[in-house]
Amino acid sequence: MADGLRPWQRFYRFLWRFLGPAQTGLPPYATEEEREEYRRRNQPKPASVSEPPPGYRFMVYTDPNGVPRRALIPIDPAAPGQAPDASGVTGVSGSAEAPDGGGRKS
Repeated sequence: MADGLRPWQRFYRFLWRFLGPAQTGLPPYATEEEREEYRRRNQPKPASVSEPPPGYRFMVYTDPNGVPRRALIPIDPAAPGQAPDASGVTGVSGSAEAPDGGGRKS
């Protein structure tokens, strides 16, 4: 390999020597319309800002690799630090103690 080519490159050059360029029937260069279409389709996409679905919120954090991530966190109906409202729950009496006194009888 004194020429520094890989085997597939040598093979392609061998084919080129006898067959010439590929006969695709296409013009050798893109037309102005094709260049404009290519440029238009490959524009960078604008950054989209998404909203969390109803009942959820995003928690933004950074993972150990330093990449910012977003976690989808459900929103609790009760605010943090407040006990949930038990007025709508049936079967709840004033005391949370067991009806038999809660002690073990031996």
